Amino acid sequence: MSLLDLAVQHVKGHAAANSTAFSPGTSDISRNFGIWLIALGGCILLAALSFSYVDVPLADHIAPLSRHIRKSGVGVGSNPVMLAEAGTVLLLAIIRLVFNRIPSLARTLALACLCSMLAYAFNSFVLKTAFGVPNPSHVLKGAQHAFHWFDGTRDDSFPSGHMALSTAFAVIFMTTYPRAVWLISAGLLVIAILLLLGNWHFLSDLIIGSFVGSSVGLYAARLRTARHRRQKVEASSLPPS
Repeated sequence: MSLLDLAVQHVKGHAAANSTAFSPGTSDISRNFGIWLIALGGCILLAALSFSYVDVPLADHIAPLSRHIRKSGVGVGSNPVMLAEAGTVLLLAIIRLVFNRIPSLARTLALACLCSMLAYAFNSFVLKTAFGVPNPSHVLKGAQHAFHWFDGTRDDSFPSGHMALSTAFAVIFMTTYPRAVWLISAGLLVIAILLLLGNWHFLSDLIIGSFVGSSVGLYAARLRTARHRRQKVEASSLPPS
């Protein structure tokens, strides 16, 4: 066998390994998509039950408490959060340009911020405007708790933008640091409880908002894993120096 034949075989083998590392098999994709569809169906069912039987009675029941929570100034608007995340990404990008590298934690933080902003933008400018569900304060003042299809605004209630951005951010750290899953989950639970008790959102808003954020975060984490796998294959195929 000639040197040319050996070189061709090496290139073909490298390309095949690269493709396998970067692109999951069809069965793997189908299985993950099936799991996602099952999770989507479960969330839709829970949200539908909450929308029909829980949302308004619960909001009405906790209305006195929510007024005290709102007066205390506990809530944080989404705009300051988005501004902080955008500023963080910009700062990390500048550090990367200046020093030609950033720590692993900083890369995770940048990805989490980007996923959070993406989830919030899709949730607020696409889903909220499509569903058009008034927020709890408007419903308790007489607005109809119903879908007003394609007649909503980003200030409407369903799904929760706060939960979408928080969950997307959290999922990136959960997949990077599995040992911190319970601690991060506890933080998400605190956020959800505050949003609920403050009557900023209905329970159904939180369910679907969490699903939106989880979907964005998990997909980004999957792409990152595939990229790392490809880089390892490329590094292992390099000839020793």
